[in-house]
Amino acid sequence: MVDALEIMKRGASLLSESCPRCGGLQVKFRGRTLCIAEDDISDTVKTEVIGIEDTLSGLRDLSIKKIRELGHELDDEKDLDKQIKKAVLLRKYVDLLKESSAMSSPPNDRGANEKGSKSKTSESS
Repeated sequence: MVDALEIMKRGASLLSESCPRCGGLQVKFRGRTLCIAEDDISDTVKTEVIGIEDTLSGLRDLSIKKIRELGHELDDEKDLDKQIKKAVLLRKYVDLLKESSAMSSPPNDRGANEKGSKSKTSESS
């Protein structure tokens, strides 16, 4: 029953039709119809759920790693065309880092950061 509750929390729908084999409750989860009484739903429950924060954190870590690598490569690069390509790519990683950081901060913090940066800009003018 614990697994049944967990799968419901994850988005399974309770079906009105009972199981044709045993008459037990059925749920539909990710396109599969499962009988709570007969089917082993523990594997379905164990499916790892990756949250948005974990995803954004991984994206920020990857961006930082790539920024460092490209920075070192750019420092050693003599070919102007390759420098331009690496600089463009570096800029994209920086933008990705900014966007992923902004998405993870609470809305109130984002507004405060934007206001703070605007006031600093106007003070320096």
